Amino acid sequence: MANIEEKVENLLKEKIENIGYDLYDVEYAKEGKNYFLRIYIDKPEGIDLKDCEKVNDEISDILDEVNYIKDQYFLEVSSPGIERILRKDKHLEQNKGKEIHVKLFKKDDSGNKEYQGILQDFNEEYIFLENDIKIERKHIAQIKTVYHWDWKIITILATSKLKSKSKAKEPAIDNKELILALEELEKEKGIKKEYLLESIETALLTAYKRNFDALENVKVVMDSQTGATHVYSIKEVVENAKDNALEINLEEARKINKEANIGDSVEVEIVPRNFGRIAAQTAKQVIIQKLREAEREIIYTEFNDRKGEIVSGIIQKADKNIVVMDLGRLEGIMPTKEQVPTEKYKVNDKIKGYVLDVERGAKGAPQVIVSRSHPDFVRKLLEFEIPEIYEGVIEIKSVSRDPGYRSKVAVYSPDPNIDPVGSCVGQKGVRIQNVINELNGEKIDVIEWNEDPSIYISSALLPAQILAVDIKEEEKFAQVIVPDDQLSLAIGKSGQNARLAAKLTNWKIDIKSETQFREMLMKAQEEAETQNEETIEENQQEVENEE
Repeated sequence: MANIEEKVENLLKEKIENIGYDLYDVEYAKEGKNYFLRIYIDKPEGIDLKDCEKVNDEISDILDEVNYIKDQYFLEVSSPGIERILRKDKHLEQNKGKEIHVKLFKKDDSGNKEYQGILQDFNEEYIFLENDIKIERKHIAQIKTVYHWDWKIITILATSKLKSKSKAKEPAIDNKELILALEELEKEKGIKKEYLLESIETALLTAYKRNFDALENVKVVMDSQTGATHVYSIKEVVENAKDNALEINLEEARKINKEANIGDSVEVEIVPRNFGRIAAQTAKQVIIQKLREAEREIIYTEFNDRKGEIVSGIIQKADKNIVVMDLGRLEGIMPTKEQVPTEKYKVNDKIKGYVLDVERGAKGAPQVIVSRSHPDFVRKLLEFEIPEIYEGVIEIKSVSRDPGYRSKVAVYSPDPNIDPVGSCVGQKGVRIQNVINELNGEKIDVIEWNEDPSIYISSALLPAQILAVDIKEEEKFAQVIVPDDQLSLAIGKSGQNARLAAKLTNWKIDIKSETQFREMLMKAQEEAETQNEETIEENQQEVENEE
């Protein structure tokens, strides 16, 4: 994949520069069953959606012409973001003298798993941070730039100034920098400026009423262009005002609105003392809160779309009840029932898991439920390892599993020239062995699915030999006869083989040895003969009684 990234970067670099952008990075990756080619672009004033669309249109045809990538893939063009991943030496070179965050695969000899500081220098083996910190690159999981959003917002909001209302319509709080910050947040984080302004207005209204014990009807308006904040008291026009908080006389009202009449409402702008400080503090709190909510929503949506896929993570905590995995942007939780009983989980081990569900935890934070015991974990591992399954040439019809011990997988191909079982197992078992290794030695039986239930059930009970299968379609019940020496093999240890076969086929299965079946037939025959003799005797007795 690194070779593809290098080819694409060399191909597109000059083209992207010619239309006014820098090519920051190229990433080609497989996530789940899909391939993604990500092109990261940049320019001094920042990147918005139109920039991404423009570059996408320019490079799509070029990529199609050269056909470097044989697999079907999704093309994504985006900004590298504010907190940028530093994957290559050129990225490190660009960020010398800047603050970076380094995350290791596991704790080092000093007991640290993360470092943060100014990047001083680097070479092929080490990263050098301030205070003589030296980190081996082979132990590094991720390096990214550091951007202090909260401090920037605080600085911007702290510049809000309360202006005196010496002239009519003078803005109460004039903060163009606040608007610029909101626009930047919209670009980088995807939070709409209008949504933030509306939230700030609502919070300012609450703050005003709480701090000034206001009895009047009040509304707060923020100008979306200038950032000017105005507080208005809504008063009813009357002939003679008695309650100055809620009423205004006609003469005063017409100074504000010449067309005002008795019974109308007018908006009187007010400038509360120290409201600029309150407004700045309130706006800061709202923005930080909405940033967190938006980040959580983005992460929730991302992982919710990845339900049913496999993710990799590093174990952060492991005890008898729960395993916590670091999935990068959030934690994955593996409850006891989703763990494999034969596996031992250790902190700092890197493992794979199946995304079973995504829930909203405390305070709306997303929480990923990960499983290693689910049958579909085996299904997804097979899709990943076997191209024919991924491409749809071979279909996995069913999976049954006793986690940690044995799985049975039924496969089928509509193409008679393809051996579905052989394709899954691979030459000398290489393909299936990769899956077995990931499952830490769990045995996998791959059988061919058949629409004839008797053939299907016979295959499901492998490796036992089957003499006969008697099917009762309405009850979905199958009576299976096996040689005497195959009975224990057909049933399996603690009934495992029979139980997995029943789950795989979704049929009730009763297994009898040949001798047991003959004895059962003989007993049934004897019972029938006895019943006949009793019936004959009863008939003879009735005849004698009649005579």
